[in-house]
Amino acid sequence: MQKELREKIRDILWENGCDIEDLGRVTDKTMAVINLCTDTLVKEDIAEVLPEIKEKASIEALKQVRAEYRIAEGVKICGLSRFITEAVTVNDEELGQGHFILDKPFYDPLSEDIRMFFDDITERWLVRVKNGTPKFISRFVVVACLIIDASGPGSRRADVIFIKGCPKPLIFWRGIIEPAALRKQTQFHQKGLTVRNRDLYHESFLRALCMCPNVFFLTMPKHCGWNTTPDGRRVFVSSENMIPVLADLFYDEKE
Repeated sequence: MQKELREKIRDILWENGCDIEDLGRVTDKTMAVINLCTDTLVKEDIAEVLPEIKEKASIEALKQVRAEYRIAEGVKICGLSRFITEAVTVNDEELGQGHFILDKPFYDPLSEDIRMFFDDITERWLVRVKNGTPKFISRFVVVACLIIDASGPGSRRADVIFIKGCPKPLIFWRGIIEPAALRKQTQFHQKGLTVRNRDLYHESFLRALCMCPNVFFLTMPKHCGWNTTPDGRRVFVSSENMIPVLADLFYDEKE
């Protein structure tokens, strides 16, 4: 392309009366000016779009890191016990996530004028009323959920839900997530939400649960001593080897 441009410049200079002795020198200078201007324009264009490119790359890298974190957390939680499985068979029926966690689209509007959405950059649940400014509701990110002692589609002893940033998992007996129980376990009143936003707080949690990539089943040992795991292995269970986050489920009789 440079060669074609040079020849075209020589033709124009020759047609406009440039001396044959000066034709090469003038052509060289003209090409130098054109290259300089082109480089300047290219650099200016790059400088203009570079911040946007860097921002997009940073956002994508952040999303990738968070996705890998959730996968790693799922692997870690799945490895807490040999009694944890990805599915469970009850009365010859294999049960999976869909039998317990509703696959509800988390982007559905709450009403014609109210829309709740998850900002995956800040990891915050926001609500927008009509065209107003989005308002903060919660920071629920569910990294894993354990379905405890499933006995049939939708029936289980409890749900144990692991929330990002919470040192202790939340426990909901029989899988019933009541707003009052949620607020109590997550210290709702310290978050500064108004009374009218309590339903939105609860809704954001349910939607975060629907987005959870790691839903497993935990069949609790029936007693201390030798027990059989879901995959048929014999494991000795005692208070010494009970995992702290699961101990409440083994001993609690209040459900």
